[in-house]
Amino acid sequence: MSFQPVNGTDPLMSTDYMEDININNNDDNNNNQILNEVEYKKIDLEYPNEPKLEKIQSAGNEIDCLYTTPPEPNIKHFLRQADTDSISEYGIDEKSRIHCCELVGTVFKYENYNDYQIEITDAQKVNDFFGSSYIVYSIQTVKKEGHQILFETKRRYSEFDMLQKHLIARFPTLIVPPIPGKSNLIEYATGSGKNQKDTMVEKRKRMLQTFLNKLRKHPVFCCMHIIHLFIQKGAQWSSEQDIVELKEKTDKIVSCIDEPRLMVIKDRLMTCLKYITLMYNIQSEACKNLQELSVLYANSGEIYNCWSLENEPYAPILDQFRKTGEALYGRLQSALQSMDNFIIDNLVQYIRYIEIAMNVCKVYRNKYLRFQQISQQLENKRNYLKQMENENAHEPSYEPTGGIGIENNILRFRSTINSFIDTDPIITLQKNIASTKDFIQQLEQEQENQLSILAIASLQVDTDIQRFEKEKRNDFKELFKHYAEIYRDIVSYQYKLWSEIKSQISFYNSN
Repeated sequence: MSFQPVNGTDPLMSTDYMEDININNNDDNNNNQILNEVEYKKIDLEYPNEPKLEKIQSAGNEIDCLYTTPPEPNIKHFLRQADTDSISEYGIDEKSRIHCCELVGTVFKYENYNDYQIEITDAQKVNDFFGSSYIVYSIQTVKKEGHQILFETKRRYSEFDMLQKHLIARFPTLIVPPIPGKSNLIEYATGSGKNQKDTMVEKRKRMLQTFLNKLRKHPVFCCMHIIHLFIQKGAQWSSEQDIVELKEKTDKIVSCIDEPRLMVIKDRLMTCLKYITLMYNIQSEACKNLQELSVLYANSGEIYNCWSLENEPYAPILDQFRKTGEALYGRLQSALQSMDNFIIDNLVQYIRYIEIAMNVCKVYRNKYLRFQQISQQLENKRNYLKQMENENAHEPSYEPTGGIGIENNILRFRSTINSFIDTDPIITLQKNIASTKDFIQQLEQEQENQLSILAIASLQVDTDIQRFEKEKRNDFKELFKHYAEIYRDIVSYQYKLWSEIKSQISFYNSN
C-alpha cells in the first residue's frame, strides 16, 4: 500500500490532513518558549454550550455522546480501560500491519524494546555546493547485547522535522513526540554563539535520540515503514513508493468523547503543564545556585592556597581546604551536567509533549464540532422537507399553525413570491422537495463518513492519552530517582571531604 499524491504534490503533505497540520504546527519562534503563569490565564479553556447528541448507529459503531458527571474530576473516570500496547486499540486494522521489512520483528517489535537502542553519536557541520552550512546527525541502531551496530545513517534536522510533520498529518489524533527547536541550530550552522555550541548540540542530540526511541516504543508508530527507512542508510524514506500505510478501521462500539469529557482531559493536561513548568523554573534556579556555589568553592581554593603560603604552620590544613574547594567545584560541575541531562531536558521535553497533546485535543474537538454541524444541518433540512411535504399534501393555509411566527411569515412570503414568478407553483414545490431529498441523502452519507472518522479519532485520543499518562508516570519516576541520586552523591561527597579535614585538624591538634 502507498499514499497517493494529491495533484502531484508531496505524498507526505496530503490536503486531507492540512487542516489538522495547521492546528498542530505552531510558529517555530514559539518552540523554545516556556509558558509562565500569566500566559496560562490567557489560554481559553471555555467551550461553547452545544446540544447533546443522542446515540447514533453507524457502520457497526454505536456512538454514545451522553455524559454523566463523575463524583470527582479523575481522568480515569472519563476514559475506558484500554490495552495501550495493542495496535487495535488505536483503531488500526490488524490486517494492514504487513511484514514490510525485517525491522518489524527485531528493532521495532514492541516486546523487544529493551533489547535495542537508537543512538545519535555525532553531529557535524557540513557545507553544500552553494556554501550554505547545515548540521547532520549520525544515527546508529544498536543491539545492546555486545553493542552490535546494525544500521548507521546520517540525517539533517530538516528531515527530523519533516518526519514529525508527516506523523502529525497522518495521525492528527495521536500524540507525536516532540523535537527540539531549530533557532539555535541556525546560530551554530552560521558560526555564531560558539561558546555554547557544544552544549547546544549535545542537548539536541539527546532530544532527537529520545524522539526516535519514543517512536520505536509507540504501538502505532513502530509499525510505520517510513520510520524503519528513516534509520537505514541510503533509504529514500520520504518517497511515495516506500510508504506503507496503516488502515484505520474498527468494529468496536465506541463511546464518543464529548465536550465535557474533553474539557476534563484538557484541564488535566493544563494542570500538568503548569506544575511541570514550575518545576522547570525551580530546577533552573537551583542549577544557577549550584553554579554560583561551585564558583565560590573554586575561588576559595585560590584564597586558601595564598593563605597557606603566608602561614606555614597551618599550610597542610589550608592546603587541604584548597583541595576540598577544587574537588567540590569539579563534583558540582559534574552534578550540573547530570541535572541538565536528566532533569532539565526531560522537563523541557514534557512541556512540549503536553502542548502537542493539547493540540491533539483541539483536532479532536474540530472533528466533533464538524459532526455536530452536519447533524444539525441534516435535522434542519428534514424539518424543511416535512413542511414542504405538508404544503404539497394540503391546500395552502395562511392561518397560524401553532409554530413559530417567523416561520409562518416566511412561508406566506415565499408562497406569495412563487405565485408571481411561477406559472405552476405546485411543480416548483415538487422540484424543491426532490432537490431537498437529494441533499438530505448527501448529508446522511456525509454524516455517516464523519461518524466513522469521529469513532476512530475518539479511540485514538482515548487510548493515546492513557498511554501518555502511563509513560509520563514512568519517566517522572526515573527523573525523581536521578534527582535523588544526584543530590545524594553531592551530600555524601561533601561529607567525605569535610570529614577528612576534621580528622586532619584533630591529628594536628593532638601533635
